[in-house]
Amino acid sequence: MNFPDPEDQLDVRDLVTIRSFRDLHEALLAKGSLDSAGIESFLADDNMVHMDWLISNLLGGVKLRVESANSDIAIEILDHFISAELTTDDCEEDTPSEPRILPFRKPERL
Repeated sequence: MNFPDPEDQLDVRDLVTIRSFRDLHEALLAKGSLDSAGIESFLADDNMVHMDWLISNLLGGVKLRVESANSDIAIEILDHFISAELTTDDCEEDTPSEPRILPFRKPERL
């Protein structure tokens, strides 16, 4: 039987929680934003919330975690997306004058 060498160290990452989300889809969007920027991130308690979303508040939500060295830039990236809100002036320019017709129809009742 081989025993591990006591001098071998485990490579433990120093992860910090930068955000908590009540809903899983919001956490996945934030994780995708960080992943697309090249920052490795992890979700904690996402499987528990996925199985039963009612316990999200009990667990403290889905936690988005990154390495402590990347926490400042990750927070800055997430804050940038949150602060980019549409104003009413922007919405009026893109709003069509006629109502939009959906590409499907409801079945007629017999």
